[in-house]
Amino acid sequence: MASVNRVYAARLAGMVVLGPDGESIGRVRDVVIGISAVRQQPRVLGLVIELLTRRRIFVPILRVTAIEPGAVTLSTGSVSLRRFSQRPGEVLVLGQV
Repeated sequence: MASVNRVYAARLAGMVVLGPDGESIGRVRDVVIGISAVRQQPRVLGLVIELLTRRRIFVPILRVTAIEPGAVTLSTGSVSLRRFSQRPGEVLVLGQV
């Protein structure tokens, strides 16, 4: 069983997001969680990233390979540039909680 490290959402706010090559993509603006009546604990779905152009996009948590004290690193440099739109059942941890 893999070890689990705690990451506090508030510490992610404003953190630099890097591509696999180390190039800056943007900054973390929020953490998206899914709340279910069946499950007791919410599940992290992804991050809202603000690109250098000020556009906010959604990056699935499965694309995140590392969360370190100074930066979040993605597994791929190709992400959907579609503007983030909150869906029913999703909660923004920093913006709504």
